[in-house]
Amino acid sequence: MGRQDRVLEQPSSDENGNQSDYRGVHRDSGTVRTVVVRRIYQHLVTHPVSVALAREQVRAKLMEWGRRDLIDSAELIVTELVTNGIRATLDDLKVKHGVDDESDGGTDESDEIDDGMRVIDPETGEPLMGMVGVTIYRVPDGAVIEVWDPSRQPPRLVEPRADAISGRGLLLVDAVSQDWGYRRPASGGKVVYARIGAAS
Repeated sequence: MGRQDRVLEQPSSDENGNQSDYRGVHRDSGTVRTVVVRRIYQHLVTHPVSVALAREQVRAKLMEWGRRDLIDSAELIVTELVTNGIRATLDDLKVKHGVDDESDGGTDESDEIDDGMRVIDPETGEPLMGMVGVTIYRVPDGAVIEVWDPSRQPPRLVEPRADAISGRGLLLVDAVSQDWGYRRPASGGKVVYARIGAAS
């Protein structure tokens, strides 16, 4: 099971959810100070191409910051977190629209999302689209990747069966990150984060 964020944060966002302010309580040398950091999330639709777009985003930022050493870990982490975020978003859409697994157009249980993973509106027959948000920001020894999705359900770290073809995403994130966890913003949904550094 994921770990809840140990930094106390109270997020807020505009009506479109494009920006979030985080008031973090930081303890430094026995003093407590409040720092407000604005994080801008790139919003991506629940479509297979979004995983590749998220990888491009984190790769470009890390290259801009001169942290090529973090690219492999970052790409693996963002692939798994965005894939999980898309799945959670689609599950949320199923519940909201009363779609059962047999009538949703088919879901693929592999770790890669393909065009078969979608939710069909039972009234219109059209695919329902949701959104996930992705951001990466620097910390003193590396970077933090965050992925937002609208589901309040926490991520679960489980040991898959030996013959299972999926379910290892968070195990990989746990293996290559220095720390990972989640929080539930007051504005809704959840944010799953992973911190990477030189020793990741």
